[in-house]
Amino acid sequence: PVQQSVRLLNAMGIEPDFIVARAEHYVDDKRKERIALFCNVKKEDVISNPDVPSIYEIPLILQQQKMGEKILNSFILKK
Repeated sequence: PVQQSVRLLNAMGIEPDFIVARAEHYVDDKRKERIALFCNVKKEDVISNPDVPSIYEIPLILQQQKMGEKILNSFILKK
């Protein structure tokens, strides 16, 4: 499903800087490498977004993976 979505974006001329991969559990490194390879992004830019009991856990999970820093770096902004 991820590859198809990225393929559709590419067909419209949109290239993603990041992939946020939703899954039941954390996406492991092997799957991150595969997603990165087929979606033309760096492995570090594949962000795992597992199912959690509370929506309030999501910002903490994204912060652990340094998503905020990655976004700032992609826009070449300072903290």
